[in-house]
Amino acid sequence: MKKNHPIQLCALAAAISFVSADAYGKETKMTVESLPASVRTAATSAAGGGKIDSVTSEMEGKHMTYEVAVTEGGHKYEHKFSADGKLLESEEALSAADLPASVRTALETAAGPDKILETVRVTAGDKKFYEADIAEKGGVREVKISDEGKVLATKHEKVEADENADADEGAENEAPEGPEKED
Repeated sequence: MKKNHPIQLCALAAAISFVSADAYGKETKMTVESLPASVRTAATSAAGGGKIDSVTSEMEGKHMTYEVAVTEGGHKYEHKFSADGKLLESEEALSAADLPASVRTALETAAGPDKILETVRVTAGDKKFYEADIAEKGGVREVKISDEGKVLATKHEKVEADENADADEGAENEAPEGPEKED
């Protein structure tokens, strides 16, 4: 009978955790046909008469989620579903002109001289808020804003130079680095 050595077991555990950590939070491209049946049905229904542009899957914690990007009537949407087909969150891309005045004012204040890359209205269950990505030197700042124009959270993400060329365009002020700030 062959005995397992502690070093071999540690190496195996390290390899498994490395693979798991690498897969965590990483989006995988899919086709509509490869979605689980319940997700495919829900995604097709959410798309309505729109065109499904892309489908991805991602592990979030211990749960697989599926994101479906849709274009309908010139508007862009992204819907997130659980593995059983429950709609978790919807995002609608909006221009600054389409934002409520209170949200637009808060966003312009938060952005300062930095470039606003994208704004979306997020609906998650009965919660509704707005998110914006703002280019800043070395990365992107995500700002979450309530309907009333209150900044709910700010998160800074470093971006590799080739990953998002737009992030440094027009961004001249460097924001201090730090952990995600939830207000």
